Amino acid sequence: MQYALKEAKTKSGGQKWYENQVTSNKVVSFFKDKRDINIHVEPLLAKRHISLELSETIHIGEAVSIVVRDKEGNIKSQSISEFQPCKSAIEKGLISTKYSFDDWQGNEDIINICEKYLKALEIIIKNGNNDGFLT
Repeated sequence: MQYALKEAKTKSGGQKWYENQVTSNKVVSFFKDKRDINIHVEPLLAKRHISLELSETIHIGEAVSIVVRDKEGNIKSQSISEFQPCKSAIEKGLISTKYSFDDWQGNEDIINICEKYLKALEIIIKNGNNDGFLT
């Protein structure tokens, strides 16, 4: 955008055209301000959001134990069946990280807002070429 401004200013009405391009687009205006802060004040910091999602399935099943005792309580025979699960185990975890700017008014993360910005720049350059302000 700085190069577009430099070139547009050399043409009649170019400064006004540039200012309209910046102020009429929320994401372009936002990043123009961010660029100025990053260059002239301090490096930009993004806010990091970490989400952790865990889920686990409890294993439920059955096993049978049969014990035969005599009158005195002595074990005459004993059998135990194998444990038979009713459900298979499912364990999963998901960790996601999202970066954003605290002062951005939309819901987009940094990747999405940057994609919007690049699309907006393409349109501005195309408009600048069509309007004769950029080569």
